[in-house]
Amino acid sequence: MTGNLEYAPSRGFTSLFRHISSNDISMTAPVETRYPVATFERQATEGDAAVSFLYRSLDIVLQEVAQNIQIQDILPMTVVSIGTRGRYNLETYATSIEQLQAWLAEHPEYEVIGQPRRFFYDRPFLPDALKRSDVQIPIQDVAGRIP
Repeated sequence: MTGNLEYAPSRGFTSLFRHISSNDISMTAPVETRYPVATFERQATEGDAAVSFLYRSLDIVLQEVAQNIQIQDILPMTVVSIGTRGRYNLETYATSIEQLQAWLAEHPEYEVIGQPRRFFYDRPFLPDALKRSDVQIPIQDVAGRIP
């Protein structure tokens, strides 16, 4: 999704929902949005975001894949993560990023190695106070040790 990052998760979800429905895949995992690294700065509200559905199993057999859908294997990664409740908006995301950046500032043994991402767990029409999400930043140990 390109444009206003506030709307990327909901804009991308429609295509993903069609994909899992047409392949008879149950929605049992969160929807992921990968944001541009520029969102580490609170002012970044425009850009490219990737919206993903995580398959529950490697054994899923696809019947069809729409032109605007890509299937990718993501390598295992280490992340610093924070869970949050509240609105699925950029303000909640930015607050979580700031908290993770504060933790990283206190732990200089880690460095950021990828795009921040957010996992959305609840349906859009759930009251905001009940919505759950995780915000993650991929990291690695500066010395190359496995954290």
